[in-house]
Amino acid sequence: MGERSNAVVDQLALMESRLAKAQVSQKEIDDGIRRNRTTLETFTGYDLGSAIDSSVKRSFDDQLEPAMEGLIERKYVTTALTTGTDGYDPKVDSSAKPFLAEQQATTPLNAL
Repeated sequence: MGERSNAVVDQLALMESRLAKAQVSQKEIDDGIRRNRTTLETFTGYDLGSAIDSSVKRSFDDQLEPAMEGLIERKYVTTALTTGTDGYDPKVDSSAKPFLAEQQATTPLNAL
């Protein structure tokens, strides 16, 4: 039992050494990335972090917009009046108000 526990202790000591080296390597990598980003921004004015955030937001919006259109279609088109055969009522009431409100210009509070 003593030999087994000594072997485990030796393995733990070896892992601690490897972990310390990995932490130093990771710190060096992080510092290098930070320096490269700073250099890129200094010379080009290009902020990589903002560019990534903007790209992620644009990608999210690109995925969200079709999903929202699908939700609106399911909510309003599939519940629209039908002829009973083909889905849509061909006689659309042009005097009906749209289900989405029109944009109204707002008056600044300080102008009141």
